[in-house]
Amino acid sequence: MVSLMDVAKAAGVTKMTVSNVINGKAGRVSAATQARVLAVVAELGYEPNANARALSTARSEIIALVFLGDRDEGQSPLTNPHYADLLDEIERGVAARGKQLMVHFSNDVTTTVAAMRSWNVDGAILFGVNATQVLQLRTAHRAPMVFIDAYGEGLVVSRLNDELGGRLAAERLIAAGHRRIGFLGPETSDEPSVVSLRHAGYLAALAEHGVDDYDASRLLCEVNFGEARALAADLLADARGFTAFVTTADVIAAGLIKGFADVGLRVPDDISLTGFDDTALAEMVTPAITTVHQDTAAKAGGAVDLLFDRMGGGESTLRVVDPWIVDRESVAPPRVRVVRAD
Repeated sequence: MVSLMDVAKAAGVTKMTVSNVINGKAGRVSAATQARVLAVVAELGYEPNANARALSTARSEIIALVFLGDRDEGQSPLTNPHYADLLDEIERGVAARGKQLMVHFSNDVTTTVAAMRSWNVDGAILFGVNATQVLQLRTAHRAPMVFIDAYGEGLVVSRLNDELGGRLAAERLIAAGHRRIGFLGPETSDEPSVVSLRHAGYLAALAEHGVDDYDASRLLCEVNFGEARALAADLLADARGFTAFVTTADVIAAGLIKGFADVGLRVPDDISLTGFDDTALAEMVTPAITTVHQDTAAKAGGAVDLLFDRMGGGESTLRVVDPWIVDRESVAPPRVRVVRAD
């Protein structure tokens, strides 16, 4: 059996450093060292001592729903319409199985692990989690876990076919005649993610239809209405002269609609755009947003089904939900537009 000391020796660090990393307490440990320790943990197949880690053998009847994200970046489940829809659907599914749902929001793995231990959860559903956090969580807590919209080897995941979603949005704009199409969404790392795969789908559609990607045309905007609204004027001054935008969220699309209106442009008469998620917001704004529909009930239900299957000893690992496009009022043929040179 692999011991903590084995991991420490292989990684070239102390036992305390290994313990801090796998328990999510690595605040003073460099990112490079954390990555090295986690890689050794995975390579050696280290498993924490079950007896030392167990809090109780009794079931608590509690399921944790964990959101890992930054409130300042528009990722709060209380303000992001898509997150709110997911929370509602998951709560319904958990309650239907006679369990309680405890919701935890944090941008820190340490507090997340502490909360899950304090509640002695029977299982957990998590989203907004990157690859490093996944390994930390799985190593630090032994309850069955299901991840939403996560990517990585060996995960139990319910997710959208994000690459297809990005492709559908781009194809809708191409079909309307657009050839200068920008992509607007949050910054991401090199790891596979929701945004990077939507961008990959967008690029694939452009390539398939012989449309120039204009240096990939990726423009940064967090999922935040105010930021998108403020960005609209800058987008109009871009020398690439975009006539349409694929956005990664309805919130971004709604912000652009307002921002373009602020400078005297109308969607879709002057510029077209697509949203993503098909939240209630997509129908509340004027014009209503042509968007990529996520079957939130299917994705949330898939996560709940996977979790209870794993809690019962099952081996299910993946649910993938395909999106589709919903045509509304934010896409029209392109109008020739002169780029302003301020």
